[in-house]
Amino acid sequence: MRITEARLRQIVLEEVQLHLLDYYIDIEIARLIAEGEVADWKAADWKAKKKKMRDIAIGGLAVTAPLGALAYSQGQHDKGLAADRAADHQRLQAEKQLSGHASEEVQGLLKSNAQFMWSLDSDAHKGSVEGEPGVDFQKTVGARQNFPLFLDYMGGATQMFSGERGVLQKLLRDIQNQIAKGVIMKSELKPGIPLSTVRGPDVTAEQYKSEYKEMYSMPDFNPAKVSKEEIGGNIDKMQSAALQISPKGGLEFIKAGGRSYGYETYQLLDTVNPELPNAKMSPSQYYIQMFNQVTGQNIGK
Repeated sequence: MRITEARLRQIVLEEVQLHLLDYYIDIEIARLIAEGEVADWKAADWKAKKKKMRDIAIGGLAVTAPLGALAYSQGQHDKGLAADRAADHQRLQAEKQLSGHASEEVQGLLKSNAQFMWSLDSDAHKGSVEGEPGVDFQKTVGARQNFPLFLDYMGGATQMFSGERGVLQKLLRDIQNQIAKGVIMKSELKPGIPLSTVRGPDVTAEQYKSEYKEMYSMPDFNPAKVSKEEIGGNIDKMQSAALQISPKGGLEFIKAGGRSYGYETYQLLDTVNPELPNAKMSPSQYYIQMFNQVTGQNIGK
């Protein structure tokens, strides 16, 4: 019998709920006692009432009844609110244990382009965009960009994300591939790179920035050049240069809203092995760091 993804997710949630429910009900009831909300409960009845409350909650899970109903059967409105809070908290914690939650976390990071901002000029944050007398305006504008920028006839204005983007993209694919194979819990996820390949950077961030344009044949940004003869095939030229360095993975480009965005694949980054401009560590080190962050594991430490 084939189980749908939604049903499988529900089964896992119910199993996790059964393990966590007892713990969170104890927390909520203890909190109410500390606040003086249940001072009328006799000490002799304490264990029996708590057990009955817990048993009703677990029974409610089996028939998918609202957890809040357990307290009303006790005639304790405040206890019902406590149980609701415990159930909500428990449900949230259960969701966070699923491998799908790790995937969602990485997707959330990938949606924030601002964290992939960088410049090839280490002093780009200094000075004004107007430039200085006698300095080429185009060079001044290029130094003030949030991303390295060039023009392509088909791709339009093309911005290059920092290397962290390519690492997170691989992490997402690795997690999604394992989910597709049936991995349900975060704790069961495995890194998509061998730990033996994790190493420090071979190239400093400053050296990487200084060699970036030449390494990938990235053209200068010049808004005056717009014809096919002048800017046609610029993306293809960069891709060709990248594949010369790493035939198994070059650059990836995304076109959206009349412009394009590019980034290095993990395979390319691992071959060049630079110090990433924002993370200040190698691609493999950053991969393991982010894997641990989204899965709650402690691999490689």
